[in-house]
Amino acid sequence: LGAFHHPALVLVDPCLLATLDPRNLSAGIAEAVKVAICGDRALFELLEANVALVIDRDPNVLAQLVRQAAATKVSLLAADPLEHDLRRPLNLGHTLAHPLETQLGYRNLLHGEAVAFGLAVATNVALRRGICTAAAGQRILELLHAYGLPPAVRSGDVLQCLNHLGAIRLVRDGAMHYVMPVDIDRVCIVADIDPAEIRDAALGVCGSATPRVATAAHHG
Repeated sequence: LGAFHHPALVLVDPCLLATLDPRNLSAGIAEAVKVAICGDRALFELLEANVALVIDRDPNVLAQLVRQAAATKVSLLAADPLEHDLRRPLNLGHTLAHPLETQLGYRNLLHGEAVAFGLAVATNVALRRGICTAAAGQRILELLHAYGLPPAVRSGDVLQCLNHLGAIRLVRDGAMHYVMPVDIDRVCIVADIDPAEIRDAALGVCGSATPRVATAAHHG
């Protein structure tokens, strides 16, 4: 366990996404949104401009989306595939997602849904700090909402999950390395962050999140 071997070939059939229920599709989209915010404006705009087609499983749009998201993620990982540097843009959304999954016992919340909640919280923190412009923050949150994200999470569960942030510190050598959006395609990483900032931002997301799940477009 733990051995890394780069694949000689990767085959992807986007049509397999047609087998997913709407909730799982939205959870996967959350990861694509995260990748886009980390450094791919074209991917972000593709997700913005084709919400209905993505939800309706249009094969051409899905092929473009999967190809672009995968290529961007590989480019972000290529310089440090073994994660020697723990300050990684792709941790965006995960600082809260992992503790939230732990709190909920890995039940009732898909990983992508937890990431979407973490993305919304990170955007909220960035907006409160003035790191992210209001326009960019609004676009990020509106894109998440367009795909039925983030899910509604009880404020009590959010407050309890903050107790698990200490585990993140242990993994990251005592620091949080919190990733926040600066623009729709750019992030920054702060060396540490007050858990109270995350708490306040998360409770704000709890008040605005809606338990909506994207559904396939209706054809007359």
